[in-house]
Amino acid sequence: MAPQLVAYNSYVNNDQASLVRILKKQGYETVALHPYLANGWNREIVYPRMGFDRFLSIDDFKASERESVRGLMTDKADFDKVISLVEEKPKGQKLFLFNITMQNHSDYDDEDYESTVKVKNFLWNGPLRLF
Repeated sequence: MAPQLVAYNSYVNNDQASLVRILKKQGYETVALHPYLANGWNREIVYPRMGFDRFLSIDDFKASERESVRGLMTDKADFDKVISLVEEKPKGQKLFLFNITMQNHSDYDDEDYESTVKVKNFLWNGPLRLF
């Protein structure tokens, strides 16, 4: 098994220079959104260190907004929150929103999940090279 490394935990130990801070200086409100537990990967600590004004986690979704697939927030519910943030901001306010979705995290071998997507005639010819 390959070593596990969570960059947020290993490298973000104090306030960081970031695109977030540059955009704040240009008048943007900066919001990080991740519809899961706030303490995952230390997000509740790390995002302020990156300069975000606000961090919204699953705790910022009303029960009625918490649609789920396999127990994880759906992309639709997540995007509905993004749309509401854009629509509710004051007119003329610039907004930088960093969003990480949850629906497609982890594998889909859950017995209670019936996938509607099927891959046919897939041939695997060795390692996938991205570069």
